[in-house]
Amino acid sequence: MNTKNNARWQASEQGIIGAAIDLMREKKGKLPTVKAICERARVNRSTFYAHFDNAIDLIRKHSNVLQQDRMKRIAAESGIWRDATVNRQLLEHIRDNQDFYRVALPNYRSFLSDRSHTENYGEILAPACRRLGIEDEGEKRLFCTFIDSGLQSVLSEWVEGGCSLSIASVGHVLKICLSMTRTGDPVPDQKE
Repeated sequence: MNTKNNARWQASEQGIIGAAIDLMREKKGKLPTVKAICERARVNRSTFYAHFDNAIDLIRKHSNVLQQDRMKRIAAESGIWRDATVNRQLLEHIRDNQDFYRVALPNYRSFLSDRSHTENYGEILAPACRRLGIEDEGEKRLFCTFIDSGLQSVLSEWVEGGCSLSIASVGHVLKICLSMTRTGDPVPDQKE
């Protein structure tokens, strides 16, 4: 039986992902079709669909694997989560996998993960929400979506430019943008 834990299943999945990444590289930011991925990987469509729902699902699942690898790297290098270390390692990770992220960033709503905004940004945005008087969960989600979209746009722009701007420069811009959620600026008037 070909199950998710056996070597044949895993090799098949890695072959499909590898084919998709090759096509992403060749198409310079275009999402490859399932048909093209299957042809490149030399698998039937039924094999593809046994692993993934569609091409976006492939991006989501592979992104989660990449993020898990990145988190292990951060933990191994520093043992703790510090802003500067995480930003540098995140940017190195994206630069090293830019062919994937050139397609993934515009096609997958949150580059960080499939988890909720509080898991992604709790340490950064929870204090900002409190300071800004954002208590409603729906409003928190909108605020976090705004921040996530901005980060995603900055990273997409950087990847589209071939990651030519230095990691230090991009990290500096991200630090400034995120610091805006922590400023002592007056809180806007509350809802009427």
